[in-house]
Amino acid sequence: MSVVQHRDVLFSVIYAYDAAGHPIWYVMPGGSWNAEHTIYSGAVYLPHGSPYTAYDVSRFDVGDAVGSASLDFTDPANVALTYTIAGVNGRKAISRQPFGPVDASAALDVGDMWWGGVAQNGWGLALLEQYRTIFGVWFTYDAAGAATWYVMPSGGWVDASTWAGHIYRTTSSPWLGAAYDHTRLQTVDVGTFRFTFAEGGAAFDYVIDGRAGSVPIERQPF
Repeated sequence: MSVVQHRDVLFSVIYAYDAAGHPIWYVMPGGSWNAEHTIYSGAVYLPHGSPYTAYDVSRFDVGDAVGSASLDFTDPANVALTYTIAGVNGRKAISRQPFGPVDASAALDVGDMWWGGVAQNGWGLALLEQYRTIFGVWFTYDAAGAATWYVMPSGGWVDASTWAGHIYRTTSSPWLGAAYDHTRLQTVDVGTFRFTFAEGGAAFDYVIDGRAGSVPIERQPF
């Protein structure tokens, strides 16, 4: 799950698996805090779109809310995710995921939600940064327009402004209404990615299953 904060607003995306074990994502693009400012709650959506290989914003349909979710930060080290999605109730304990080794070198400060702008509304990139390491997740749509995602859990700095590495597709056990079985996680290297950061934006270049693409991206306001 990625949780990105702008001022007092959280933009959250759950990266999970459907009943067949295929990647699916649910988005909570906003919400509100309780009086104690410890629990953040909002509506959850499962959008539909067009294939990332030929994205058409006119086909983006966020749809009605499929449920709601709350993040309980009463104990910041042990956050509780409570949800009702598609009529299924659940509660899961989550914690911050360590992935970036300690590095005192100067970083670019690119951790944020990124997108292709209004003309590409409907998909996005969560780029999480720890020290000089970036963990990226691209939430987008497959050939049928169904929600899917790709993960970029590691990489390296090619130069002072370019982070590159391999991109992966994963499958695993169902997440909603079932006990998650981590032993069913399968990770497949499907290609490569490259982020080239510049003032005011970045270029996202990828090769997935032998097919190349390039998209200009910018920080997503929310």
